[in-house]
Amino acid sequence: MLRHASGKESKNLMSIETMLAASIMESGFSEWIDITPHGGTKIRIKAVVDRSKPNPHPTSTRKQASIGINGVKLTIYNHTTKGVTSIKENFTLVTLPLRVGDTPAQMSVKKILDHDSGVWVLEAEK
Repeated sequence: MLRHASGKESKNLMSIETMLAASIMESGFSEWIDITPHGGTKIRIKAVVDRSKPNPHPTSTRKQASIGINGVKLTIYNHTTKGVTSIKENFTLVTLPLRVGDTPAQMSVKKILDHDSGVWVLEAEK
């Protein structure tokens, strides 16, 4: 839940991270991936794909990705047409290249790192 400048909490306010991610997805820094929600059909959506391995700050209280060598961090829209509105860990599948230029590989969403009304931040691994 985010707090408006007036002090009231609102479910409809997007975080700065969400606005930044949405801007990045629309600016050309994103790539197309296939995602298959649990019990759904495969769709093609834009995602910001982070293939770097995280190096968490020791004092951070935020959830840290534990991405292995065969994994990626994804930021996708929480939206009915531009993304997906439901993610089920270990059952939602994504297909994308593990490394730029590789053949796309199917991965499973292992962890929901963060989400709000605008985006999902996910960890996917082969």
